Amino acid sequence: MKDFISAEVLSKLDSRLTDFFAEGRSPGLVYGLAVRGELIHWKAVGQATIGKQECTRTTAFRVASLTKSFTAMAVLKLRDLGLINLDAPFVTYTPDLNPQQIEFFEVTVRHLLTMSAGFPTDNEWADRVESISDVQFLELMNAGFRFDSHPGTRFEYSNLGYALLARIISNVSKMSYVQYVTQEIFFALGLRNTTFDFTDSHELAMGYAKLDQWVEEPHQGPGAFSSIGGVITTLDDLVAWSHYLSSAFNPSTPEQGPLKNSSRREMQSISQSGPEARGGKKPSEYQGPQGYGFGLRVEENIEFGKIAGHTGGYPGFGTHMAWHCESGLSIFALANGRYADPVDATLPALREVLTVLPKKALVLTLELEFARSKVLEIITAWDESTTNTFFAVNMDLDYPREFRKDQISQALIKTGTLTAQYELLESYNRSHLKWLQHGEKKSMQIEIWLAPLAPLQLQVLKVSAVDFFHAGLNKG
Repeated sequence: MKDFISAEVLSKLDSRLTDFFAEGRSPGLVYGLAVRGELIHWKAVGQATIGKQECTRTTAFRVASLTKSFTAMAVLKLRDLGLINLDAPFVTYTPDLNPQQIEFFEVTVRHLLTMSAGFPTDNEWADRVESISDVQFLELMNAGFRFDSHPGTRFEYSNLGYALLARIISNVSKMSYVQYVTQEIFFALGLRNTTFDFTDSHELAMGYAKLDQWVEEPHQGPGAFSSIGGVITTLDDLVAWSHYLSSAFNPSTPEQGPLKNSSRREMQSISQSGPEARGGKKPSEYQGPQGYGFGLRVEENIEFGKIAGHTGGYPGFGTHMAWHCESGLSIFALANGRYADPVDATLPALREVLTVLPKKALVLTLELEFARSKVLEIITAWDESTTNTFFAVNMDLDYPREFRKDQISQALIKTGTLTAQYELLESYNRSHLKWLQHGEKKSMQIEIWLAPLAPLQLQVLKVSAVDFFHAGLNKG
C-alpha cells in the first residue's frame, strides 16, 4: 500500500503540517504517517523545550485525551474477564461513593464509556485536577454532581465520566488505575516509552501556553484524573498502539495482546452519535455517520470507510491520532502548545492520502454471486416460474410485474444485447449489490437487495441504461 503514497503526496502532507506549525500554535511539533504499524514518513520541527531541546522523533509528549482509548481498553478487558457488566449502574462498582441524586443510579458503565452519562462538558475544569488524590476525588464526588441531560439520552463530552471509570478499574482489579493500565496494556504491548509519570520520561517536551509570549505549563503528576489525559508517550509508541487497534479489522490477525479482536472492533464502532465535527469540515460536510465508540471518535465515511481516532487538548499540549481501519493507514501529530488542535491539519491530510489509495476490489459472497447470475437470467430471458420463486412477496406489490417487464425491455432497447462483461460498483453489505452489465450499445446499471428470510429472494430490483464508464473495481 505504501507504494501508492508518492513523494508528491507526502510533500502535500508536509505543506499542510508546515502551514499549521507556522500559525504559531506550539513551539514544537512531531508528526508522522504510518501503514499497518510501519512509520513511513515523519518530521520533527521546532523546540521541545525553548532554548534547550529541539524536537526529535523520540521526543515524548503528554497526549491528553488520547489516554481515553487506554482507559476504555482496560474496562473492556475487565468486562471480557466477567468482572464488569457494561449495562450495570456504575455505582455497582464504586461502593466508596455516596451518591445523593437519583440520577446516579441511572448511569451505567456504558454511559460513562460513550460520553452519554448526562454530565456537563468539563474540559477546562478537569484538565486542572488530574493530580488530585483519591481522598480528594471522593470528597468532590460525594459533594454532588450536576446533570445537563438525562443519562443515556445524548452525547456530552465528559472527563468526569472517565475519571469514574478509573475508580471502577481500581476497585475491580484491586490495583491502582495507573498500575493496571501500565502492567496490563503498556507492558503487554511493549510500549516501553509510554508512562503516566513525567519523571520517568527522559525526553519529555515542556508544555507551553501562548500569552504575550510562550509560558511554561508545569507538569502534573499521576492522580485520580489520570484516566482522562495522563498518558505520556512517543510517536513510535502511538504508531504501535494504533496498529494494535486497527489490526483487529484484518481477518488474518491472530488473537493476541490484552484484548480480543472483537472487543477492539467494538471500541472502534459508533455507540453514541454526536461528537463535534473536526478537521476542517462542518458537520453537514461529513460523508457518513460520526459518533463516539469506547474511548475513540469514529467516522463511518461513505467514500473511505471507517476512520477512528481521538483528539487531545491539555494545558501545554495538543495532539491527534487517526487511522483508516480497513487499510491501517494512520496519522499522528504531537504539539507542545495548550490546546493546539493539530487535528485541523491531520484529519484533512489523512483524507487526502486516502484518495490516492486504490479502491478495494469487491469480493462477492456466494449468495450475492448466485443472485447476480439469477437476476441476469431474468433480465435476458424472463421466465415466470423463476420470478415466482425468486421474487419476495413485496416485489409485485411495489411494481406490477408487467410494469417491471416493460421497464427491463426499455432498458434492453437502449443497451442492446447484454454481454458477459460486468463491473461491480458497490456492495453495502451481504444483502446489497450494484453493478454494470455491459451491452452492445450501453451498459445496464443493476441494483439488488436480498430479502431477510430464507430461501434466498429479491426484495429490490432496479435497472437503468447508462453510458459506458469504468468503475475502477473488479471486472468479470
